[in-house]
Amino acid sequence: MINQNQILYSKLQASKQIADINNALEEYYKNNDTNFKEYITARGIKIVCQSGCSYCCNIRVDTRPYEIFLIAQHITSFPDNERNQIMTNLEEHKKTLSKIKTMIEHFSMNIPCPLLFGNICSIYPVRPLLCRAYYSLGVSSCLYSYNHPSDLKEKRPTDSDLDKIWNEQVAGSVASIFQQNGYDISEHELGTALLDSLHSATARKRWKNKKKAFVGLKTYHND
Repeated sequence: MINQNQILYSKLQASKQIADINNALEEYYKNNDTNFKEYITARGIKIVCQSGCSYCCNIRVDTRPYEIFLIAQHITSFPDNERNQIMTNLEEHKKTLSKIKTMIEHFSMNIPCPLLFGNICSIYPVRPLLCRAYYSLGVSSCLYSYNHPSDLKEKRPTDSDLDKIWNEQVAGSVASIFQQNGYDISEHELGTALLDSLHSATARKRWKNKKKAFVGLKTYHND
């Protein structure tokens, strides 16, 4: 894990374009996917998540600019009909969120991710770190949370050692690496920021110049 972080740090320092940064982050994702699969297998951890199970894909996802720009680049490679569907989904998602007044209200609702296609994640290889870290050892808790979204006390079963490694050596480290290189790491709701990024290059240009990427996006009073 540490070597992967060092490689990412070095590549960010050498990157001159957003595409270079995106490629470095995507490679980091791939390498860590391999590392974690090996760790999970060696530990005998039984994760129940599988393709087509999307209970957790109705929860608010907060992302950082580097995640948004990688996803946006990934979407540009989609066929026209799929890109158009994503844009329609994102616009509808924005309308839905415009009616929500607080963060707690958002977390207490099932709002499908606009990037889902028939319960399948359309951007799975470049999904955000929060999504990558979200897993369960028992589907019953996922089903309960989906059916009772306002019960925010329900906790899914996870492996504490795996969670610690992920939080300390991956999620937190990636944000720190970007911050050390002078980049904005502010968090924004996935759908809202992605729509902004796909509509305009302004946020990417601002972020590349190491300024705050997204300005004027909706926030809640207790964000």
